[in-house]
Amino acid sequence: MVASKRKRRGGLAVEAKKPKRNEKDVGTPDKRRVVAEEVEEEERDRIPGPVCKAFDELPHYALLKELLIQIFSTPRYHPKSQPFVDHVFTFTILDHRIWFRNFQIIEEDAALVEIGPRFVLNLIKIFQGSFGGPTLYENPHYQSPNMHRRIVRSMTAAKYREKQQVKDVQKLRKKEPKTILPHDPTEDVFAIPAEEKPVEIQYDNHREALLKGGLDGEYQDDSLDLLHYFTGACYSGYGDDEKGFYTVYRNVFEMIAKEELESVLEEDIEEFPTFGDSQSDYDTVVHPFYAYWQSFCTQKNFAWKEEYDTRQASNRWEKRAMEKENKKIRDKARKEKNELVRQLVAFIRKRDRRVQAHRKLVEEQNAEKARKAEEMRRQQKLKQAKYGYVAGSFRL
Repeated sequence: MVASKRKRRGGLAVEAKKPKRNEKDVGTPDKRRVVAEEVEEEERDRIPGPVCKAFDELPHYALLKELLIQIFSTPRYHPKSQPFVDHVFTFTILDHRIWFRNFQIIEEDAALVEIGPRFVLNLIKIFQGSFGGPTLYENPHYQSPNMHRRIVRSMTAAKYREKQQVKDVQKLRKKEPKTILPHDPTEDVFAIPAEEKPVEIQYDNHREALLKGGLDGEYQDDSLDLLHYFTGACYSGYGDDEKGFYTVYRNVFEMIAKEELESVLEEDIEEFPTFGDSQSDYDTVVHPFYAYWQSFCTQKNFAWKEEYDTRQASNRWEKRAMEKENKKIRDKARKEKNELVRQLVAFIRKRDRRVQAHRKLVEEQNAEKARKAEEMRRQQKLKQAKYGYVAGSFRL
């Protein structure tokens, strides 16, 4: 339920969620102390649906309701009041605070549009007198800035003490003597010498390099050379014929996808968006294609680029050093491949007439929206001038 207060030319909406506890009547004080807080955009900022009459059930909220009505409502029989409602003020009780929002009623579709400002009132105390006296109500949920900083410092200190305790325990464990197990004389009975390990282990570790001819011999990269497609000479016109723009580059990305599929396992296979043709729809074909390929990451491991054969290492430290250098080489080759494909996509997108047509359509739509918005603002100004409004002001 929403409790509302409406005068001759304005509206005041006061709403709240029902608190879990009630308080006794505290009388009619003359002094109220509240704090205005900055509002953040969160889920709780939304106007709630059906709510309870919490402003009427709790005496301090009932007093604040009457105070807000007296402040924001237009007095009855005001000489400049008009018989219509053009703005709505909303006061919502949430998290023991009063949330304020300002809305304007759009005449064309009778919709509410928030125009600001917005803020939060946090009740602290209600006194008996105008500038002091006995405290009739004190908000138990209010937390002063000093108290908040104190709590944060206490939590930080507690975390620090906990970390120090963990470090002390770790130091004590390191000082404890380690238990040395006696040597088992039968330990080497079932051990397999390194020279007798299955050949499959060596093959699995160097599968990609062996298939590409690396390690033992010179490897010639048979992947598609993309540098030939960074020029307008590779296609003829923007048609769908064999030498056309869309056919040539569709075949290019199909070849790239085929190479990627050959280097991944069967369970890791993913679908690659197609380039389409000159008549392809932008939302279903063109946009998904560029969204995927502009952030392309190759699945190839470039093992054939390795310079060191780890099978020739004399010890594990030398093997680790070889693996580290090989990893650097593979990562560099993978990065160069990704950048080359992404640059090709940017080159094609700049010349794709489907993208150009869509960009022109979006610009026309934005211009039409801007024109309608300007027309609405112009009509609003004429209306304000007709009824004697001051720009940026309103009355309830």
